[in-house]
Amino acid sequence: PVRVSVTAMYHVVLLVFLFFGFTSGFQSAASLKHNDCTHEVPSNTKIKISEQGDYVYYPDGAIELKPPCKSKIGSIHETSASKQKLYYDGWLYWAQFNYTKPLTQFTSYMTVPDIPVTKNPGINLALFPAVQNWNWVPTHGTPTNTSNPGDLPLLKHHPFNILQPVLVYNPGSWIIEGMIVSYPTGNTFFSKPLRIEPGDRIFGNITKTASNTWVVEAYSTKQHKASTIHVLPSDEPDNRLNHQMWAFTSLECYNCTGCESFPTGTVTFEDMHIRDAHGPVVPKWATKPGELSFCHERAKLISPTETRFAFQRRH
Repeated sequence: PVRVSVTAMYHVVLLVFLFFGFTSGFQSAASLKHNDCTHEVPSNTKIKISEQGDYVYYPDGAIELKPPCKSKIGSIHETSASKQKLYYDGWLYWAQFNYTKPLTQFTSYMTVPDIPVTKNPGINLALFPAVQNWNWVPTHGTPTNTSNPGDLPLLKHHPFNILQPVLVYNPGSWIIEGMIVSYPTGNTFFSKPLRIEPGDRIFGNITKTASNTWVVEAYSTKQHKASTIHVLPSDEPDNRLNHQMWAFTSLECYNCTGCESFPTGTVTFEDMHIRDAHGPVVPKWATKPGELSFCHERAKLISPTETRFAFQRRH
């Protein structure tokens, strides 16, 4: 069977999703737009990015075309600094590695921390490993000035994607999901979230399985279940899925308000392994702070295979 959606032209201002509510999954960095541009799909769905839109190949054999997202990307339209701080947070702290050759695999483990005490129903807090084709990173302030070379409008002219297995605190519980965000089509796809518990050890798997084909998997070692999304060879002329030369581990949050928004414990990305087409790569990580800090967020490099994220003062 074939399903082809007919979608009206979107006229959406950046961050409007915060006023319309969240999906069941995480609104990732580059997907700051109306929920119509963010798509939950069953685990093991395959996504093919193309210039005319994104093809979705469902596990049951159905095929759907998602047209390019037509959201307007521009200023926040908030004059209050406090409102900007509340509504656009972005990556709060991260570690990054840039390699001279395309990467083909990034695997890691992390243990699910305690539940944050916040009662904020709009919080979206995430930790994840990721690979990207270039080093665009969303931090507070980047979308406020359209002349800023780091601004979101640049994504319309500089094709971008991020592949990420994500650990998300989405009010009341932790979940995991596989995700891809791609520009200039602007759609975000995430596999059906799997609810998990503190103490679970999560395996994050980003692996190139064939030419231009990737698997993005978040696996619960306690439940022996995964939330997985696949990325198929694309029709993009820049062929960027073959040029994933940046690796990250990141803490990202939207609608964070203070220390209560974060776990009391730490989260460590451990047993991290990166490969290129020729074999293992030893990364030289560098930590970077974002524009905002809501508590005492930071990342500490323990070794090439281990990075620890802390949130509270005592760690």
